[in-house]
This record gives sequence, C-alpha cells and structure tokens, in this order.
Amino acid sequence: MSEGQIWGNDKESQLEVIRKYGTKAAITDLCVLTGSYLCEDTDYNIDEDSSLKGRTSWFWTRSDDNDDDVRAVYKDGSRDVEFRYERFGVVRPVLQSSVIFSQISPNRVRGYNGTEEVEYGEYPQYAADSRMQSILESEYNRGMNKTGRSYTFDSVKYDDYDTGFKPVTYEEYEYQGKRYIRIRANSDFGGNKFKLSNGVEYRDGDCVWLEVSPVKWLIDDRTGILVSKLGLVSGIRFLDRNHNYKGDFSRTEMKEYLDRYMIRDLTQTATFTHVQDMSPEEKTQFEEERKQAEKRRNPYGLKFGQVSEEEIIKGAIESGVAVFLHGPSSEGKSARVKQIDPDCVIIYLRNATPESLNGKSVYNQATGEMIDVKPSWLKKLEEKCEKEPDRFHIVFLDEITNALPSIQGIAFNIVLDREVNGIWKLPDNARIVAAGNDMKDSLAANQLAEPLFNRFAHVYIKTTAESWLKWASEHNIHPAIYSYIAYKKGET
Repeated sequence: MSEGQIWGNDKESQLEVIRKYGTKAAITDLCVLTGSYLCEDTDYNIDEDSSLKGRTSWFWTRSDDNDDDVRAVYKDGSRDVEFRYERFGVVRPVLQSSVIFSQISPNRVRGYNGTEEVEYGEYPQYAADSRMQSILESEYNRGMNKTGRSYTFDSVKYDDYDTGFKPVTYEEYEYQGKRYIRIRANSDFGGNKFKLSNGVEYRDGDCVWLEVSPVKWLIDDRTGILVSKLGLVSGIRFLDRNHNYKGDFSRTEMKEYLDRYMIRDLTQTATFTHVQDMSPEEKTQFEEERKQAEKRRNPYGLKFGQVSEEEIIKGAIESGVAVFLHGPSSEGKSARVKQIDPDCVIIYLRNATPESLNGKSVYNQATGEMIDVKPSWLKKLEEKCEKEPDRFHIVFLDEITNALPSIQGIAFNIVLDREVNGIWKLPDNARIVAAGNDMKDSLAANQLAEPLFNRFAHVYIKTTAESWLKWASEHNIHPAIYSYIAYKKGET
C-alpha cells in the first residue's frame, strides 16, 4: 500500500477498510522465522486479538520518505521511516485485480469493526502446536508425502545489508489432510529465545513446522483492493544501499520478489472457472454475484474515470452541494457557471452592501409598521425557480474572496441555512455556486473565513489548451483562432 492509502494525504484518500480496521497489522509466525522484528509487548497488539497471534511489527509501504528511504508503518500503526536495505520489515501484500475481485468477492464474510474479509490463496502462517511438532518431525524422519508445491524466501541473515537475494525453497508436505512446511529459523533474535503463537520458545537454527492455511484479505469495495489482513513474510530487502529510493516501486528488489516468487506461492492452489466453461445456471449465478459485488463496491453507479471540471460542478449542483470555484482571473470561472445556467442570478460580492444582500426594512406610515423588503436578486431567483420548477437555477456569488468580512458573514448565513436575512428560504430548486481568487493569485483577495470555506465543495479551475479547444469547437470560435491555439498548444 501507499502512504496515502494507509493514512490519507492531499493526493490519496485513506482506504475505507483501513479506516475501519486500523493501520496496525498482526504478523504470522513465518514473519518471525524469516527475520522480522517482533513486538513482544502485547499492549501493541491489533485491537481484535490480544493473543500471541495478535502481536505486531512494522511493515513496508511502497512510498518513499522524501529522503532516499522508505515510509513504513510502525508497530503501533503510526508513520515510520526505515532504511531501504534492512531485512526485518514485514511484507503485507495487496491485490488489485478485477478478475480475482469479481470471483471471490461473493464469498466475503463479516469481519472486525464493520469490515468484510475473504479468503484467497494459501500460505505457511502459524506454527503447529507442540504435540503436532513432535508428530510431524517423527513422520518427516520416516518419509512424508510431498504435495509438489513449495515456498521461496530469502536465506540471507537479517543483519546482512550487503548481500543480494539468495532464495531458499521449502517443500510442502501433507499429513492427515493438512499441509505443512518445515522451515529453519532465521530470526533477528540472534542466539536469544523467542516465542511463537503456539507458546513454544525457539532459537535461531531450530526447525519449525508451519501449517499452510488460507490467506485472509480485507475488502475495500470502493477501490476493488484486497489488503492482506496479516503481514505474511519478512527477510526481503527493499532495495540495496547503493540505490536511493525515490518512489519508483517497480525497480525495487521487493517488487521483483513479489512478482517472481510470492504471487506464485500464494496462488498455487487458487483456481478459477472460465465463464465460457460454466453451465447456464452457473453463468446466471456468477453474473448475479458479480452485479452484487459491483453494487457493494460502487452503490451509486458512479463513473470513476477522468471527468471534466464542468461534470464535477454539475454533479455537486445536482446533489445540492454548494460549490466554490477557485482560480486566477481570466480562467473562465464565470463562463463555466454560465454554461450550466446561462440565466444564473449573479451577485458581485465585492460591491455588495448588507441591504443588497439581505434586503431592507421600510417604514409604512399608513400602518406604522416596518415592512421587510426582499433583495432584488432573491425576487429574480424566486421568479425563475417558480417559472421552471423542474430544473435547477444558480445563484452565483462571484468575487467572494474580494468581499469585506461583514459581507462574507452574510453570505455564510445564506450558504449555511439557505436563508436570507433569517426570513426568506431559498427555493428548493435553487443552487449556490461561489467563485473567487485565492490570495496568491490576487492582491485584492481576502482570506475566506474558515466556517464559510468549510461549507463548500471546492473545485480548482485550470484551463488547458486541450480543454479550451474542446470548448472552442462547441462555441463557433473563428477557425483561425482555433488553429493558432492548436498549433501553439497553449504556448505564447
């Protein structure tokens, strides 16, 4: 996973499944036996498991730390940095394949804290209990049945930072319907004892029997990503010390190991049925399950491909969300609004007064009462909305960042409560769009008050040659101008 997928940042949203499950990860006994750091303090265990199986370690991400090394997740789930050439980090793999997702997603089950999980592939994970260890060792000495499958790890010691990957392969054995590997401990404990999840203490060089069992994956429906619930293996160097890491994961030793060995080991027992080989009943069931999985992943049928700024604005308007358009002068903020609603009601807030926004109170000499008079923009908006009740009509608060703080305060009440002067409600089919220059783009711009800023969905406008040419082709711009811009590609 990337740093953004784990914690969220300005480029990526945190995966919903990580938000629910937490950023920590428990590790398998295989991790310990292949050299991972092990947090023996169970106070750091994952939230759902206080046993020895819930102990944590730190695991790699695929993000760099902006200083030649690798962002990692610490034992408590916080951000950490680890040297790229270390071997005792844990590998927590992620799968993203529409084929895998569609075929295994219907088998999901409810997991911890509202998450959903599914089993896919198999891998050596936990040590057999002490009694079974003795039985398996005895059977091994007499000659056990091999399954023909095997698993590959790195044989280099955890503290050897200079030696490249040296594969060691462990064969899989079968005993009474279960499958195991016999692995020699290559831990980071040196000569000290360490305890595995079966409660037995071991030392480096000891042989341990691990059971091969299904791997559990946390499901992130929005992205179609499957995240391994556990850290699965360790001892793999991320990158040698002679190469700085700048975020190009495809060129790392870790990526090579995942592609060449780990995905093969994980999927040795995984099988898929081709749709063309299914019976009519199986095809119908598969298609229904695929649709249900897609509906869970994308319940509103949204298109997640590239969309234009206009489509984003339209989507917010149709959803009843107030929109703020950012951008320098002459970027076409007003033009984009008028494309959606050519007759929108425009209020230039730079020149607005409290009366022009809120209306005014007039004394009626005949009755001796004060009469509240609606502002002219509201009257116009109400007329438009009443005349065309089946479409949305925009009230456009232009130059909002150039407005005085007192005017921004009045605008805040209109945006927040959809109400003018605490008296008149905006029509149901009225929509609010605002625009303004950021302070870096205009000397006349003021800081937008934070409460007002937080009431908008924000769209940052940037006109490119491609987007302008698309607009020009639809608005009868003179061919000579079109050709010149196309030739120059936006350059001056």
